[in-house]
Amino acid sequence: MVGVSLSVCILTKDEEENLPRCLGSLEGLDARLLVLDSHSADRTREIAQEAGALVVEEGWRGMGAQRDRCLELEAERLRSDWVLCLDADEWLDDPLRQELASIARGDAPDGSVGYELNRRTFCLGAWIDHCGWSPEWRLRLVRAGVARASGSDTPTSSR
Repeated sequence: MVGVSLSVCILTKDEEENLPRCLGSLEGLDARLLVLDSHSADRTREIAQEAGALVVEEGWRGMGAQRDRCLELEAERLRSDWVLCLDADEWLDDPLRQELASIARGDAPDGSVGYELNRRTFCLGAWIDHCGWSPEWRLRLVRAGVARASGSDTPTSSR
């Protein structure tokens, strides 16, 4: 598939400390950036703009509604083929970034509408690898126009 594109949608509020790591993990990935900020009182918006992100500021609606709004804004303004939904305190490791680059180049199987990512949780100085928090698969990469958050923090496919 020629001309496949990727957008990364990031939800923020006062993420000045976390956002640089998240954005840094996207380096080398040919992606459009959209940051939906909930009236940060720190430098979050400026950091996102310096990274080339389209920044939209709107009030907080709740996690699911905020993700839905991010997907709507992506469809209205960026119009990519694939959308990756991240929180500002999340980041990509090298293997995941390489896999996303492959999908963005058009290497996704025909008919694929989404991919779940295994999110790891870091709490109190350690990775949580037990108690039902690992693995924690979340649908985070979706074909544009086929997902909505439906009241949770994870998009769900409408196909």
